[in-house]
Amino acid sequence: MGDNLFPLDSLSGFVDGYKEAKSKVKQFQDELEKWEEAARTLGEIIQKTLEMNDVSPDVDGRTKWIGTVNGHPVIRLLKSSRSNFDVKQFRADHPNEALKYTKQTVQYRIAIVNEENG
Repeated sequence: MGDNLFPLDSLSGFVDGYKEAKSKVKQFQDELEKWEEAARTLGEIIQKTLEMNDVSPDVDGRTKWIGTVNGHPVIRLLKSSRSNFDVKQFRADHPNEALKYTKQTVQYRIAIVNEENG
């Protein structure tokens, strides 16, 4: 493999734990993605239903209860907006300025070596 090998025998339990933790993270990320997709789909159905019934906030723009189940409010329509800095457009319009403010960082991470591919 090379001259840059560092024995980690004393850390074998930690390495095994790390492998297991990474495996669990992947498992939960997959599960999370499924639940996020379900929430997104169900939210879209609710939003379309509200739009079809022309439901909107009060005239003054404040939050208003708009949906009930068994008489209890369960859905509110919230008005929100946000502004973002368009980095791509800035780079296109001002390439020299963008370079001047671009900062490069270096990070290291560990990766488990697969026994099959070293």
